[in-house]
Amino acid sequence: MKTNIIPASVIIIALILSQSSCVSSKKYKELDGSKNRLNENFKRSQVEVRDLRSRTLTLSDELLAQEKRYRSYFVEIGNIRNNYKQDSLKMVNLFKDVDLKVEEFKAYKVETQKKIEGYETQVSTLNTHIKKQDKNIQLLSSKIMKERRLHASQKREIINRYERRIKNLNATIKSSNGI
Repeated sequence: MKTNIIPASVIIIALILSQSSCVSSKKYKELDGSKNRLNENFKRSQVEVRDLRSRTLTLSDELLAQEKRYRSYFVEIGNIRNNYKQDSLKMVNLFKDVDLKVEEFKAYKVETQKKIEGYETQVSTLNTHIKKQDKNIQLLSSKIMKERRLHASQKREIINRYERRIKNLNATIKSSNGI
């Protein structure tokens, strides 16, 4: 019995409200639909902004990782250069003992040359890799800046769009209230 009373009272209230309101129900439904669409668009925009922020953080993390690798390559190059200097000093000391250890010196000289060539190859490879990393860092920096500009532009565009829609809705509501 209670369930029959509630729907009947709801129907009566709806009839009273629809008869006494200043805004037609059609106009109200249009405005309500417009408001709902704006809310959905706003929610989608918030998700989009969140995704863009996440992407920016990911690119920033990638950039930091690239910079860390870049620094480690410089440390490695320093170590290789130190090793090269140490090997060169060993070679100079061996030259002092050349009269006593001629055969030993020849073998060491070949070994040292191979090391030097290996170090030079490593230095060359690392320099090439560092140049690539520099390009990657520049590319990532450029992407981050583009993402930030795009994010700011989209944010401004979304805010402006919603401000215009809100003004239009307010104007529509005011004109509807004035009728």
